[in-house]
Amino acid sequence: LFSYGANLSLMQRITNKLSGTLSLYYEQVDLDTATVATTEEISEIPRNYSKGGLSVALLFDNALPKFNPSRGFIIALNTKSNSLILPGNYPFFRYQFELRNYSQLWNPLVIASRLKAGSVYPFPNSGPIPVEERFFAGGSRSVRGWARQQLGPKDESYIPIGGNSIIEASLEPRIALFGSFSMVVFMDAGNVWMSSEGFSLNNLRFAAGGGLRFDTPIGPVGIDLARPVWDEDSRWQFHFNIGHAF
Repeated sequence: LFSYGANLSLMQRITNKLSGTLSLYYEQVDLDTATVATTEEISEIPRNYSKGGLSVALLFDNALPKFNPSRGFIIALNTKSNSLILPGNYPFFRYQFELRNYSQLWNPLVIASRLKAGSVYPFPNSGPIPVEERFFAGGSRSVRGWARQQLGPKDESYIPIGGNSIIEASLEPRIALFGSFSMVVFMDAGNVWMSSEGFSLNNLRFAAGGGLRFDTPIGPVGIDLARPVWDEDSRWQFHFNIGHAF
């Protein structure tokens, strides 16, 4: 996939911790159909198409310290309305919400948690959702028991096709060891669904693991090892991280 376009953004700091961004965008997309999944729905998307519209983002952030938070929380909401104000193909409305919380129970132990949810809604008779606007799960900053984008719907060749809804959640105790070293243990949950609504939480997938961190002036670097739980085809996944997973 190759894209080019223009973006005009206005950012306003509402309070010391709350900011908002309003953006107009126009994008031309060239889709390499040889490298994406092959389903009947995706085959309806032409090789070249355009997108244009309005996006709105709100961010509340009082988590401290900045690169390795031990207290506070972050709330982020991003919305996108495609082909309503500016010309483009495939009208849709997309939103994504994320909440992160950090609590220091005592000096060596921080409990970090995360909840993420999102959906994209195609307008009536507007065709499929473009591949790059769909949700994918799996990877070092997602459900870590799966490789990048490998959790969720796939085509007959097991190539990820993405979905219209996503839910992810994580619980991660972080324990200081000695010097600049620390360790984490975690439980991740999540999945991607083809439907924009009406999906079942019974289909959530789970992964557990642990990792090591080394603190630097710009945040921690580290490694994670994770594996799906309650899954017959579970395999260990190794991840290298710059910064925390969340």
